[in-house]
Amino acid sequence: NYRRSDERIQDDCSDALYRCAELDASDIEVSVNDGIITLSGAVESRLDKKIAEMTVERIPGVLDVDNRIIIESPKRKGLMMDDAPVP
Repeated sequence: NYRRSDERIQDDCSDALYRCAELDASDIEVSVNDGIITLSGAVESRLDKKIAEMTVERIPGVLDVDNRIIIESPKRKGLMMDDAPVP
């Protein structure tokens, strides 16, 4: 049986997340092991987390999705990026 390579699946997932108009995927990382996708990083809402998962689960060759994305408010993300208090 033909099985798509993890590298190809990862490329397709990254491309799909980048093209998704409903989602800012700039803080999402994708890794693949034996067809199982692991999503990590941060988004601003539960809806964004679900959209990311639904976007990659449709990619040919994906067997399962382990969604480890955390939800952070924009204010909290700014604090982490700048290491300075947000007024």
